[in-house]
Parts: sequence; structure tokens; C-alpha cells
Amino acid sequence: MTVEAPAVRTERIDLGDGLIMRWSTAADKDDIGELMAEGFRYRALNRTIPKGYKPLRHDFIRAATRRVMSGHSAVMDPTDFAVVEDTNAKTGELRLVAGIGLQRLPGYYGKTDLQYGIGELVASLPKYRNRGLVRRLFTDMIHPASEARGDVIQLVFGIPHFYLQFGYIQAIRTREYVLFNNYDFIPKLAEGKKEPFTLRTPTRADLPFLLKMSTREAQNCPADIGFHYDETYWLYTAFETIEKAESYHDGDRISRIVVDRKSGEDVGLVIFSASAGLFWHLFTLNESPERGITYRETMFPILRQVLDQAREQWNGPLDKLRLELKTELEADEQRRQASDDPEVKFAPVIHPLLEYGTDRASRLAFFLHPSHPVRQICKANQYSTQVFPGYRGYVRINSYPRFLNKVAPTLEDRLAKSPMAGLSATLHVGFYRITEGASAKGLKLCFIRGKLIAAEDWAEPSDEAQVQLDRAAVLAADKKKKAKETRQQTNGNGEIKEDGTEGEEDEEEPLQLKAYFPPLVLSRLVLGELSFEQLKLAYEDSFAIGNDCKMLLAILFPVADHNADNFWW
Repeated sequence: MTVEAPAVRTERIDLGDGLIMRWSTAADKDDIGELMAEGFRYRALNRTIPKGYKPLRHDFIRAATRRVMSGHSAVMDPTDFAVVEDTNAKTGELRLVAGIGLQRLPGYYGKTDLQYGIGELVASLPKYRNRGLVRRLFTDMIHPASEARGDVIQLVFGIPHFYLQFGYIQAIRTREYVLFNNYDFIPKLAEGKKEPFTLRTPTRADLPFLLKMSTREAQNCPADIGFHYDETYWLYTAFETIEKAESYHDGDRISRIVVDRKSGEDVGLVIFSASAGLFWHLFTLNESPERGITYRETMFPILRQVLDQAREQWNGPLDKLRLELKTELEADEQRRQASDDPEVKFAPVIHPLLEYGTDRASRLAFFLHPSHPVRQICKANQYSTQVFPGYRGYVRINSYPRFLNKVAPTLEDRLAKSPMAGLSATLHVGFYRITEGASAKGLKLCFIRGKLIAAEDWAEPSDEAQVQLDRAAVLAADKKKKAKETRQQTNGNGEIKEDGTEGEEDEEEPLQLKAYFPPLVLSRLVLGELSFEQLKLAYEDSFAIGNDCKMLLAILFPVADHNADNFWW
């Protein structure tokens, strides 16, 4: 039986000792911001920490937290943080001591659109760690709430190995990128010349164009798994975050429309970010070679102008950034003097803007897909050979039946385009044991004439029970054989029974297929992170019985390209 999602999310749980687990409200914005800034205090993340000093609370993380709690975030609402509150906290102490944000990102799996539930900004204060608070937040709050709203998959990017204990496994990759040591490969514009293509800042009236130019089809990206740039993304990153910026760290994405100078026509779209460097995330173009509108002709005009705009962005808030750091240093100094260890020395962290200067030539990276024309141009001209793979996020598919029923159109499409088109088969997959993050010990998929008619939780029967099932199957086959013989006692052509009714066409017996995988490992196959053969090498207790089973698994779950642009919020 398929495991159903809970109907509602739990709102409040008393953990004892004055600790209350609950969902956030808009009034928690400041406190959650300080919780995350303190929880991430020792993490670098866009800054350098001098050795021998205690760093400041993390201003970059504080700003990100305040953005998602602002009420205009594209990924979550102010009520979507699961937090632990210490009701015994003294005056001056942080009352929120642990928390996890539940984000939502619209994405796709093959031809199927779905929503990814993202656990982000996971933190607890040092003296509350190793008490199981993060586990309770995940298992009692985040996971049930995500499933209750219809998410069939959860995803977390972050602490290495940590999330395995909560039923996650690495299975989705972020984008690979190419890194450049400097900007020397970008030719200077000839003196007295004007750029043939210009960039303009979009307005809300451009929203249809932004949506059109950021689709999967427009991106030159053949990925099977990834996230969409939808209307909420554009309203958030291109307008509201910039208009309502509170900190230097807000509104770091540079979204620009490419304009053909000759015609004045909007012909393309670019997305850069300029927080700790200059990163190129998207470039789409309505190519027209006969008019000179190609990726090759537009690449360098765009880079020159974006670099100039990024430098303006870096130069503009220097004083504001210095003031933010000075204010934070003074606040930490007051905390130091009031602490039990006044000898601790706080130091202002070194922000990349202050460390590298406004040129930051060592921080240029392209996060465009390897098949993108710009990447191909860079490769052919050897502008850079520093290519870095994306890192793998941690995935939780608690119910394979729910997930596979959701993406059934994609599975059926793959099957229809394969040598097994029209297949009727029952596939049993055993996981050896039930574990955290899995709804059952196995999975059963039933295909009839190429259609997935059932996806269910399944448990392999005991040896004794299997004997009974086999005997029942033999009896059923014998009964069917006798029924067929009866139908054949007709007027000679097999069309009319003795009682005068029409005969039934014999149904083909579905194939009976079986495979085994260690717990959770199937996620790496389902999400195309590894092929079946690669999975067998990585996990020797993964195997399929028979060539038909191997072939079906390869058809349903091919190696997939991933396109996860996720840290824009």
C-alpha cells in the first residue's frame, strides 16, 4: 500500500526543560536572523576568518535569513521556519536556539513538473548541540510539513555526511563551473567604438520576456532534473530584493536584457551574481546569424558591460559594508566584556570585497552548462582549463510510490521510446530492511501495456509465505489453461464458445522481475546520479535478476544531467 502524506503539519511540541518546538511567525524575523548568524559564526561562506580570532556573527547568513523571513521571499513564508525556543532564556540570551527553514523550489524531473522541498539554514547554538534538536526538527516538523503540502522529494545542501542520519543520500548535483584566473581573455572595446549590444535593467513589464527567455528550452541545457526560473523567482530576484534591500548582501543578482543596438530589439537575457565575485548563471539568446546576433558576437560585449556594472555595485556600498562590520564588531565587543571569557579576541572577518578589492579578478566563474555555446567557445580557445564539478546535494524520497506515481508520465514516455515499448511487467525491488527515510522494505511497480498502473510499498515475503504464493500462482495458471481449452471447444475457428458467446483474446502474462538495492540507494538510480552498472560497482549488494530486469531499470532510470541553480534566495 502506498504511504499517504499527513493531512496537516504539527504546530507545536513541548520538548521539556523549557524547550518548545514550533513554527515561526513574522515577529521572529530578528531572532531567527541572530540565531543563524550565531550558528554559522565559524563558517567561512563568502568571507575569510583570521587565524587565532573568534569571528563575528555571520552577516551574510543573517542577511539571507532576514530576506526569506521578509514576507516577499520566493522560496518560503515567514511561517515556514521550524524553531526550538528556550522559554528559560535569560535577558540578553538568544531565545531561539535551533531552527530549519522549509523552502520550496519549483522544478522538473524529465517531462514532469514538481516541487522540491528544501531544508535550508539548518543551525543550532553550540551549547544546545548534541541534544537531538535538529533531528526532532526534521522528523517531527520539516518532513511531515513538506509531505503534507504535496512534496514528493526533499533536498538539503550543506554539512558533509550529517544528513545521512535523517534518511538522506547524495543524489542531485549542482552545476559544474569553469573558473578564470583573470579577465585578460576579454578583449577591450576598440577606441571610439560603441558596443553592438547593450544591457538594460528589466522592469515588471518585461516579465513575459523574462519567463520566455529562461525556460528549459531557451537555456541550451539538456538537463533532465533541475529547477525552474518561474514568475516568483523573477519578481523576487529582479525587483523586490533590490527594492527592499536592508544589507549590502541583498540583491546581488544582476539580471539584464540584451538589446541589439541596430534594431533596438530585445534579443537575449543574462543572469550574473556579484556577491563574492562575478558568476555567470544564465545566458539565452534569440539567435539570428544573418543579423550578427550569435553567442559568439554577443559574448564579449556582455562581459565587458556586466563587469563594469559589477564594479559599480562593488564600489557603491563599500562605506555601508564597513559600517555594518564596524557595528557588528562593537556588538561582539560588548558581548565579550559581558562573557565568562573576556580574554577571547574578536576580529572583523575579511569580506571578499575588502580582501580582493573592487576588481576581484580571481573570482570570475561561468556556471553555464557544458553544452552552452559560451562554454564551447571558452573550451575551443582554452580561455580556462579549470573546470570544477558541482557538488552533490542530499536527497530524501521517503515514499518511492508517491514519487514514482508523480513522475509516471516521464517513466511511460521513456518506456514508449525504448525497445520495451508496450511492456507488461511487475517489478519487485527489495531494500533488505526498512530504515530512516524509507516508507517500506521494498517497492512494487506494475506496468500494463507500457502504462504504470500501480506503484506500491512492498515487503518480500518469508520463505514459507513465498511457497504459498508460488502454489497459488501455479493453481491460477492451471485454471487459466483449462479456461482456454474450454474456449477452444468451438466451431473450429476459436471465435464462438459452446454457449454461443464470443471468446476472449488471451492476455499476455506480465513479466515477473526482481531487483535488490541497499536502503536509500535506489534514489541515486531514480535521479540519474549513477547508472545501474555504476551502482553495482559502488554497492555490490545491488543486483537485478535477469537481463529483462536490467534493461528495464536502464530504460526507466537513465543517467541524468542535473541543472540545480539553488543559492539565489
